[in-house]
Formats: sequence, structure tokens, C-alpha cells
Amino acid sequence: MTNSPQRVKVDLQFTLSESTGDGNCYLPETELIAEAVKIFAVDTGLVIECLAELVAEEGVVREEIPTDDDEAPTVAIYLRRRPKRTPSAREPWAPSAAKSSTDS
Repeated sequence: MTNSPQRVKVDLQFTLSESTGDGNCYLPETELIAEAVKIFAVDTGLVIECLAELVAEEGVVREEIPTDDDEAPTVAIYLRRRPKRTPSAREPWAPSAAKSSTDS
């Protein structure tokens, strides 16, 4: 298996995507890193570096979630939701681009 940073980033996003299919909204950072190292057989340091790059590139979100007790906050990692794209009038499949019966 390749240890290319781009491949590791894709693997991290895939792991997060799969976890949402299991009903999770996020994965704790430590769990995501451990799963990526185990599943994709890559170095922990590389996973941490790639995760930091994904956060900087806004491919994923890193957020601290406070706890009720004196424990350190949970660091949550989740996929960034992409805004819903609406078709433009120049796209032939856009409803507004369809010819009406009076346009002859």
C-alpha cells in the first residue's frame, strides 16, 4: 500500500464517511487516527500530518467538544458538508433553461 499523503487524506475522508453510515456524526480524533493506522497500514505520524492538512484545506472539521467533568475536551473530526448546488440557467438540465410551449 502506498504512503502518499494524498492517498492517506482520501482514506481519512473515507473512514469518516463510512462512520456516518454507521450512525456517527463524528469520530474522536484519537479513534480516527488509530483506525486509519490499523486499516490502511500507514505510519501514525503521516496520518496526523495528513489530518492536519485536511483541516487546513477545509476537507474536514476539527472541533473540541467540552465535557461535563474535569476531563480534557473530546476532539471531534467530521466531514465538512458541501453546500447544495443549484443548477444555473446555462445548464441544459436546469428547470429555468427548459423551453416552454410558448417559446417557439
